[in-house]
Amino acid sequence: MDGDVERYAQRQGRFFATPGDAADDSKEFTVTLPADWTLDRGAEWVMAGAASSKGPAQGWKVHISSTPDLADSCLSAVSTICVALGIPFKFLSTEARLRFRNGKTCPRGHAGKFLTIYPHERDLASLLTLLEDGLRDHRGPYVLSDRRWKTAPVFLRYGANVPLFTTDDDGREVPALRRPDGELVPDERGPYFNSPEWAEAPEALQDWLVASSDDEAPAPFEVEKAVKFSNAGGTYVASFPTLNRQRTLLKEARPHAGLDHNDRDAIDRLVYEYEVVSALKGLASIPLPVWRGRVWEHEYAAYRFEEGISLRKWVVANYPMHRNHRDEGHAYLTAANRISAQLVAVIEGMHKLGWAHQDIHPDNVIVGTDEAVTLVDLEYAVPLDGRTRFQDVRALGFGTPLAALPEEIDAFGLRQTLSFMLLPLISESELCLDFTRQTRRFAPRIFGPDAQGGMEQLLRVIERYDDRVGAATGKPLDEDLDAQNAFPADLQELRDAASRGLGWIAAQRPANGRRCPIHPYGLARPNLGLAYGDAAIEWIRGIADPRSVAGESEYLCAHLRRIADDPALPVGLFNGVTGDLLALSAADSEAVGQVLVEADELVQRLLESTGTRIYDGSPGVLLGLLRLAGCITGADAVRLQAKVLDTVRDLTHAYDRDPSAFAPLGKTHVNRGNSPDVLRSGLLFGHLGLAWLFAEAAAASGNDRRLVDFANAAMLHELSSYEPDGKSGSLQLLEGNRLVPYLATGSAGFGCVLDVLDRADVASEVSEAVPQLWEATNALFCVFPGLLYGHAGLALGGAGLARHLGTSDDIERTLPEQIALHGLALRPSQQKRSLVFAGDSGLRLTADLASGSAGIVLALDQLTRGSADFLPYPSSRRNRVGEPESAMEGR
Repeated sequence: MDGDVERYAQRQGRFFATPGDAADDSKEFTVTLPADWTLDRGAEWVMAGAASSKGPAQGWKVHISSTPDLADSCLSAVSTICVALGIPFKFLSTEARLRFRNGKTCPRGHAGKFLTIYPHERDLASLLTLLEDGLRDHRGPYVLSDRRWKTAPVFLRYGANVPLFTTDDDGREVPALRRPDGELVPDERGPYFNSPEWAEAPEALQDWLVASSDDEAPAPFEVEKAVKFSNAGGTYVASFPTLNRQRTLLKEARPHAGLDHNDRDAIDRLVYEYEVVSALKGLASIPLPVWRGRVWEHEYAAYRFEEGISLRKWVVANYPMHRNHRDEGHAYLTAANRISAQLVAVIEGMHKLGWAHQDIHPDNVIVGTDEAVTLVDLEYAVPLDGRTRFQDVRALGFGTPLAALPEEIDAFGLRQTLSFMLLPLISESELCLDFTRQTRRFAPRIFGPDAQGGMEQLLRVIERYDDRVGAATGKPLDEDLDAQNAFPADLQELRDAASRGLGWIAAQRPANGRRCPIHPYGLARPNLGLAYGDAAIEWIRGIADPRSVAGESEYLCAHLRRIADDPALPVGLFNGVTGDLLALSAADSEAVGQVLVEADELVQRLLESTGTRIYDGSPGVLLGLLRLAGCITGADAVRLQAKVLDTVRDLTHAYDRDPSAFAPLGKTHVNRGNSPDVLRSGLLFGHLGLAWLFAEAAAASGNDRRLVDFANAAMLHELSSYEPDGKSGSLQLLEGNRLVPYLATGSAGFGCVLDVLDRADVASEVSEAVPQLWEATNALFCVFPGLLYGHAGLALGGAGLARHLGTSDDIERTLPEQIALHGLALRPSQQKRSLVFAGDSGLRLTADLASGSAGIVLALDQLTRGSADFLPYPSSRRNRVGEPESAMEGR
């Protein structure tokens, strides 16, 4: 899971919410200004300036940091200086915003900034002199993206002051600077000082720029490598020459940074943790303290280095995920029980010595090469004092939001961690604290008969801690949600219960301006497209239960008019207008057809769209238009289809010249996370998407052989990035250090393309890869349940791959069983007679197609009907469930 997703789940509740949507009742910052100055208060920043004090579009900007206790006096001093010099500035709107900027989880490139000042170069010298004098007694964290001026919390960097954007090497829209030649280039905003080579230094900064940075004392250690970074500081592997080059795990703490809810900064916690670990010295599985000291302004603590990986990584590396891994269950559970025994021993040992850990989760447990356990991160440990308390910090899924005794909080974290080892699905506990009782009941379906003894041994330990969690699970988090009492018996029962659940979720209006609750990847985007748009959710609700959307026609018609008339909206299939037109056409193809006939500018805008991905670029728009042509009849339909096919053929010429301009070739993909903004592979983001378009265009053209050839070429380009997995016998996309099987980005997507092509038309090299591609979809369960990046998509794509294999009797029967019993049945929570799914990450309920209940219902529906297609068809061309009557003919 991308760490940023957790920011959208900080508020307790059913749904994701943007951090800015949270009710902020903290103190507001404000200043008194002259009559000719104005304050423009936004959610995060308050802008201050006079009509006569416009700042430069870009240049040297000044950032001021502050601790919360000095923020008012800091703001007063800075505003007085800026008003006197006539320089515009901005400041954070509330104390909560400042605490986040100074907190541990704030992205380091943005952290620490309380005020930003926009001077012209002529004012820099005076401004810096006054700020240094006025703030010399103030304190604040170092702004990592900048460089400090002298000793006061005053920092500078060169950057843009007005919104400018360009695209980076990955095609993402990023903030921009304008070079002297007028070209826009990315405005790098990383956690380090960086000045463009072409940016001339004003006289006031020339000596400062060439001088060495802040004097640093020599360190008694030598860093070998960095382990991780946060706004609080870094963690490193380091050796000490004066201690026989002993290797240590070295923790760094920055002053005034990494604030927690108790107003402790990183240094406070580091010193406290070292004292706790020293008090527990000698207890097995507790780190051995080696050294603590200060270097420059930072505090460090070193512990004996234990070679190993986190328990989370150990589980991922060793868990028997695939059907042909079941014989590994015995070995896995034998090791898991050894780890469990050590973990129980160290927690109970801490309790006997009067301490509770308070932050137990798999990332705080290190498993050595010999399966020896080390429990780390004791900075939130507390004495056992008989008082109930809330956790100061909790890992989502492993901590409790309820007040409890420290030993009960530890018991809950330990129970969750052991349950994660048994079946690594835990995040849904954020909605239902007893969710692991559901996964435990499912575990016997995962492990073979020879592993039952080890499974029962681990279950006994988990159940022992059920009796010790006390108030940590004392009341339900949501009265409407509970663990399942019994799993669905078959695919149809699961589909029907999930459809009812989709209706219930979609009826819950979230407090973020959206009609339906969705995943964070869609919250900051326009309400458009198949991935996260409301129109797509309504389309799928209509497939499952036409009566559920009977009253939505007025809304849908108004939405259709709005998107047709707004040229500023994105046009993509999964993020824009094309997706909504296609979804709306499934309900009323006549209305959409009328728009396409009358709105020539809209159609032209769609045909002239740019971009290389199905998700948001021209290939996806053209794929959508091929189907939207079915909304029109007669000569208009012929003209539109001809224009689309001509545009597709033009695209083949560009693709033929340089396929690498569309997506990477070979094993060069880098793992940049799961956000759609950074993905470049598979059905929605890579060469496989081009194959999908060319295959659909070939079918629409009467089987144009050149288009069929290009579909095969694109599939082969996609396969150039795939790697065999010897452990599972599968073939998956290689993305950095991970293998990717998902519908949108990996192996499963081939099933959708192959479902379009006649088997005889598929290149032999592609057909030879299909058994291994299918094996990638044949997992017992998946980290996420959703359609695009989860188990629903694995099953849907796997069904298409199975049909291509032609061994339908055996394989096609196992796919519905897989998705019902080993993929999705264990995931949803119970809501009366409904089943509701937490979207990708498992932290909150979502209704969207990409991650949530809509996509899962769609996959289940299409599986029951023998299709791997998941795009809408116009109502004039489809039968009752959305599949065109002739879709499977000739395949």
